[in-house]
Amino acid sequence: MKRIGKNFILVLMLTTILKSCSAPRNYQFIATNNTSYMIDSIQFGCVKNSIKISVAPHCVTDTLTYYFSGTIFNFTEPLLCLTVLNHSDSIRSYTSSYGGVIAIKNLKKRSVNNFIISLDTNLLYNPNIFNIKLE
Repeated sequence: MKRIGKNFILVLMLTTILKSCSAPRNYQFIATNNTSYMIDSIQFGCVKNSIKISVAPHCVTDTLTYYFSGTIFNFTEPLLCLTVLNHSDSIRSYTSSYGGVIAIKNLKKRSVNNFIISLDTNLLYNPNIFNIKLE
């Protein structure tokens, strides 16, 4: 009888942990464009629940909300994709499919996250000209 009680408590604890780790959450963020390029389309999110916005040169966006639906029985670390899809200068427009990822656990839950967009100074190995960092 003691063994059944211990197993029940273990299952109850495991269920609670999995449920709390996979709970849906909203994250607020802004994007700061520190470049001379017009970011015509930047995508926050990996296809599902993604947000596409534009950011003018040397400007900051309004506060946006990214809805993370949680992970149910997914034992990999949830990631947020960050991709500059289109950008332009005064002469022409450019299209890109390169970007990066950030772990969802690095996002602040109770305050506004700031994504800083700057030019990547190490283009030797990276075909993307932008560097997006979470501040």
